[in-house]
Amino acid sequence: MNVINLRMYQVRRLKPLELDSGVLNSESYMLIFNKKIRTKNGSRMLFKYLDEQDNEEVMSRKMNTVDRLNRSDTYSNMSELIIPDSVVNVDGKTAGFAMPLIEGHMNLGSLLNSPFVTFQAKKYYLRKLGDLLDKLQRTSDEYFKMNLCDLNEYNFIIDQDDNIRVVDLDSSYISGTDPSDMAYYLLRNPNLDHVPNKYRRTDSGIIIPSDNTDLYCYNMIILNTLARHPIYRAEVSEYYDYLDYLKGLGIPKELIYMFFHIYTGKDNMNPRDYIGEIPEQLEEVATYKEYKKFRQLF
Repeated sequence: MNVINLRMYQVRRLKPLELDSGVLNSESYMLIFNKKIRTKNGSRMLFKYLDEQDNEEVMSRKMNTVDRLNRSDTYSNMSELIIPDSVVNVDGKTAGFAMPLIEGHMNLGSLLNSPFVTFQAKKYYLRKLGDLLDKLQRTSDEYFKMNLCDLNEYNFIIDQDDNIRVVDLDSSYISGTDPSDMAYYLLRNPNLDHVPNKYRRTDSGIIIPSDNTDLYCYNMIILNTLARHPIYRAEVSEYYDYLDYLKGLGIPKELIYMFFHIYTGKDNMNPRDYIGEIPEQLEEVATYKEYKKFRQLF
């Protein structure tokens, strides 16, 4: 990988990237390099200035992940992956990574949570996310396999060509390495403990990313979009009550079947092929708020 050396006074002069409303960035500062620092093809670059510089274990894991993705002919050539290609040192200390700046993008999480975006458009991008995830899960380097690990809607962007791209790849998981404990949906759902053979943990208690965990996250993104509520926080009994409610509304039975198996020993499935079959007239009644109103009637 390339190395970019900066002094702290230069960092202070960099312009912060303006994030979409509602997009949280809890582990780094995103700074735009000046026009002199560009990628090989001439595009501008973004500096991910990490907060974890004093945590040698975290920084070592991130460095190893990014380095291996860059050295992989398989992953480095996937245009959907925005892989940092340069290490940034500030005053002689590794401080983060640089990557291409994607101009004019929209954050997928912002789109899915916007009241001004049509349900048809949300289904379209949820399907595209499923297509991307399917491609990634069919891909394997000669020496390792990657899982996204921290798979949440805010770690994807839509570029000007309407393609979904993956960011935050320094938090992804390379098979055979130590997993990160920063995965949003994996950290916040104690229900996963009910299926320990499916959502396996390290000796220290961190869930090991896999195709099952990535598909769990994707299924939850779909459900959260339907419910306009963090369904991953629901107790298991309430989760299944909500699925029964959706089934009664006319949500495709194939989708319900896949959602049902999130908390069973059966491998998770990719529901992308059935997202388009969700009737658009159900957008308002499929919400968690309407489900709670329905429950109060009985």
